[in-house]
Amino acid sequence: DVVAVSRAPSKAVVSTQSTGTKAELIAAENEAVNNEIVASSHIEGKALQLFLFADREDRASNFDVKVIKTFYTASLLFELLTLFGELSEESMHQKKYAQWKATYLERCRRNGEAPVPGPAAQETEYCSQNGGDF
Repeated sequence: DVVAVSRAPSKAVVSTQSTGTKAELIAAENEAVNNEIVASSHIEGKALQLFLFADREDRASNFDVKVIKTFYTASLLFELLTLFGELSEESMHQKKYAQWKATYLERCRRNGEAPVPGPAAQETEYCSQNGGDF
């Protein structure tokens, strides 16, 4: 149970509400929770949004921790999509690229090296062979 405490000037008011009931009400109102197709689409949209943001920042040579975390989060969301079925070829490539880029940027950060913006040579070659655009 969740306990909510409200402090009035002279007394405390305590109320309880079953967390299960509250979660059920929220889920009933949100189609992304009830419908797998909508949920998958919502997650894919967010993964792509994060991926494109991180890629744009990377290509602008903005290599801060936020970019590393954004690439990593995008890769996790693409991985989460596998629970709904196989990823498209493009999403699979974006997942692998986001994982690689997050690892690469973190390694550069830890070693005090300047990362190369955009895809590395092996990533560019991989993309050209697999119809990607990176």
